[in-house]
Amino acid sequence: LQRALAATLTGSADLNGFSWAVRAADADVLQAGARPNPDLSVSPENFVGSGVFGSQVQFQNTIQLSQLVELGGKREQRTEAAARARDKASAEYEAKRVEVLGGATLDFIEVLGDQERVKLARLAVRQAEEALAAADRRVRAG
Repeated sequence: LQRALAATLTGSADLNGFSWAVRAADADVLQAGARPNPDLSVSPENFVGSGVFGSQVQFQNTIQLSQLVELGGKREQRTEAAARARDKASAEYEAKRVEVLGGATLDFIEVLGDQERVKLARLAVRQAEEALAAADRRVRAG
């Protein structure tokens, strides 16, 4: 039974999908705790020139750097929400694992029962063959 359950855990496609969901939720928790990335933008102006600078290439660049500053505990709330989603994914994984292992255990017990029925059927066939041989001997002796 232990080997069957181990094989079930390693070979179950359902569980593989859930374990990847848990890993993705773990990554979401890490990402939720990260600060927003800064934003850099470059805007060329007067690219072909205008007015007196019409025939010359005299353009200006505007470089802008911005950083979102989160207030009001947004990052902590986002991290908490991601942690709860991870906990939910973990609980769903555990529930699915118990379901899969329970199914495998029931299947294992059913196979054991079938094996015992086969043994009993073979024993019944052997006894029937012995009874037939004994009856055949009595008919010949009579």
